[in-house]
Amino acid sequence: MSVTPPSPWWLLAKVVLWFLVAVVAAVILFWLGKLLLGFAVVRLGLEPLPKPLFSGRLAEPVLEILIYAMCLPIALREGRIAGRGSIVAGLALGPITERRLIWWIVPLAAANVAVVIGLYHASSWMEGNVKPITVFGFDDPFGLMLSLLAIGVLAPLAEELWFRGWLWTGLRRSWGVPTTAVATGLFFMLAHTGSGWAKPLLTLPSVVLLSALRHFGGSTRASIAAHMVNNTLAVLIGLLMS
Repeated sequence: MSVTPPSPWWLLAKVVLWFLVAVVAAVILFWLGKLLLGFAVVRLGLEPLPKPLFSGRLAEPVLEILIYAMCLPIALREGRIAGRGSIVAGLALGPITERRLIWWIVPLAAANVAVVIGLYHASSWMEGNVKPITVFGFDDPFGLMLSLLAIGVLAPLAEELWFRGWLWTGLRRSWGVPTTAVATGLFFMLAHTGSGWAKPLLTLPSVVLLSALRHFGGSTRASIAAHMVNNTLAVLIGLLMS
């Protein structure tokens, strides 16, 4: 008996709804952690941390870590649904089908970083606000470690399992590859919206690369690996340029 696939529009709506749930849960955990740390310092007489986790520049990577951590169980849940009982199938975590792609992951990711940096400086120049790339926490060893964890590990894992994982799998049951790639790419770009009109456009090269790896590799293993290399290089280059 054939199973009617869920509406692609409902899948796109679920991305937004689940993301809001993840953000709210992360914010609640963040403030609970801040309150508990304050209680430990004030009530128990413990010495405050040199760089408090829940204030200052370290607050941003900590909050991002919490958001991505909240996204992972959601990805597992939706992956099981998209894979009709199989998380591996729903999240496309099987082996890379095109083995030759493995050798191209690192060079392609490095080239993508170079393109994005060029676009970053071009957009900054057009906005009349030329500034070097910086990474939150780069001036502190502990902050750098948190940045690498948030940007280099958790962000690629959570984002790929969402956009090129369960969402891609679900949309492909109703749409072709081009439409699926565009839809998941647009949501990926919106998730990276920040200050400045050009911010989402800076992720366009990454969208093209990650979508191509997902499609031709037949697995999110390829896109996760490339995303991790891309983001880790971006953090290290930001450290060197700051």
